[in-house]
Amino acid sequence: AKDISVLQSKVFTATVKAAEIAIGDRLPDKPVLPGWSIHAGFSYFQPFGVLRDVADHGIGASVGLCRENLLYNNLFTIIHIDYYYLVDKQDKTEQAYMVPFGIYAGYRFQLLKQLTVGPAIGGGASYISGNYHPGGDADFNNKKTVWQLFARASIFVEWRFNNLFAIGLTPHCGTFFEKDGPVLFTSVMLAGRFYL
Repeated sequence: AKDISVLQSKVFTATVKAAEIAIGDRLPDKPVLPGWSIHAGFSYFQPFGVLRDVADHGIGASVGLCRENLLYNNLFTIIHIDYYYLVDKQDKTEQAYMVPFGIYAGYRFQLLKQLTVGPAIGGGASYISGNYHPGGDADFNNKKTVWQLFARASIFVEWRFNNLFAIGLTPHCGTFFEKDGPVLFTSVMLAGRFYL
């Protein structure tokens, strides 16, 4: 009877383990993220309103340093820097560029085993510089530089290949705080993320 009891216990334990494995194969794994990550990639910037007088659009690069699982699991903060070369189709600006510096906080949701979505909000200041002539003449000696405060909302959509690397597409929507009122802009980033 003792041997039968031991055998029943082993069978029960093996059955439970098999069920856990079967269930675990169907459910997405909880992401295992190290404490820090960095991302780098390409960005596109689209201004609206009066900002279109300065630039039709911008192209450039983005880098960021991210603190994963800050205070609570899946919470993250990012220090983010962009560089945009501003393109003008109306010959009103020349050698214009913009460098936004921002800090953001967000939360990652795991939709699939390798797919995460992380909405984030934040803001910062952007350095804008360029030779500007509203009349569109060839004389571009009117160089202007300005620091502009902004706020931005983002959604980091990322596919994790493993615990070391992910690739993602991040749309942004934000506003610059002008003295005449807010000026909207959008941007999108295609970047790789490396976990440290």
